[in-house]
Amino acid sequence: MSQALQTISQETALVDNIPSLDISRTLTAIQTAITRLDTTTATMTNRIDALTTTMTNRIDALTDRIDNMDTRNLARVLNLRITAPDTTLEVISDTTGNVPQNYPETIAALRAMTRQNIDALLTFYRLQNTGTVENKRIRLAKHLGIRLS
Repeated sequence: MSQALQTISQETALVDNIPSLDISRTLTAIQTAITRLDTTTATMTNRIDALTTTMTNRIDALTDRIDNMDTRNLARVLNLRITAPDTTLEVISDTTGNVPQNYPETIAALRAMTRQNIDALLTFYRLQNTGTVENKRIRLAKHLGIRLS
């Protein structure tokens, strides 16, 4: 495009009836403005693409978190309905979807857990880890949606 504008400018300068017009300078100014616009447009397009990618990643992460939260809440509701001590519990993951290793399989197993096992689960779920063993067991049971009484 630059070459075409220069050619037009040179050809126009040869025309005798427009000697007072500085077409060459005007065309160069137009070409410079077009180049600046092209550069600005490319920069803005790159920024928009980057922002779109960032927003898409954030939305995907939020969607994953919401899905995980829904799964955990459903498991809590299902656990809340369990009354028999030997019925299998639904596993509750942490906020990132990880499952603890020493999860109690039943209410009876939760009641039989040692302080160390309860502490490990409280730490895993990032819950307060203070109090008596029974207080900790109750705190853990509430988090898992389990009724101990």
